[in-house]
Amino acid sequence: MDSPNITREHSSITYRSEKKVLEAVARRLPLWASPDFLTGLGIIGALIIGTSYLLSKNQPLFLLAAAGGWIIHWFGDSLDGTVARFRKAERPRYGHYLDHFVDSLVTLFIVLCFAFSGYGRPLIWILVLIGYYLISIHSYLLAAVAGRLKLSYGLLGPTEMRIIFISFSIFLFFGNPEFKILGINFTIADILGIGFFVLFLILFVLNGIKTARELDSLDKRTE
Repeated sequence: MDSPNITREHSSITYRSEKKVLEAVARRLPLWASPDFLTGLGIIGALIIGTSYLLSKNQPLFLLAAAGGWIIHWFGDSLDGTVARFRKAERPRYGHYLDHFVDSLVTLFIVLCFAFSGYGRPLIWILVLIGYYLISIHSYLLAAVAGRLKLSYGLLGPTEMRIIFISFSIFLFFGNPEFKILGINFTIADILGIGFFVLFLILFVLNGIKTARELDSLDKRTE
């Protein structure tokens, strides 16, 4: 949930259909399934994901548990704000802060667990984490100075990222092929990580330049 006077910006593939599903589910949830309960459920999902990635080093079946954890995480993380709005129980400042605070922590846990799961080079996935935080910083700065919270970039948003990781977790269960590039062996997990980092970095730079130009023009008009 977002703080007052902040506009949420969505352009992801699943946004419209997902919104309808979430609203339908929110109407049918029992009263004890409060927004805070759902936030906690999302955290539990994240703990399942990260722990499963670490354990999958010795038992690949845990990759399927990680895929299930992503679904639990989606359910809790996506529904808490929807339920609060549906029940007119919004706490905009608290909800906005808690949502992004929790997201930062659980992303740190999940990505670090995958980084040391043995499927890819830890450094590459630490770079992915840095890239994610760069994108997050841009979103928070945009919300602070322009009142717009960017929740998706192009067609990719949080739900699309979860779908990618669910699919990739299942793919890894069947194998993690290696490729030789410039004489260096890279696993498919390495290649995915490099792709994510490059994408995050490009989005951060391009959106940063675009936003700076917009704000410069706005400030000049108000002089």
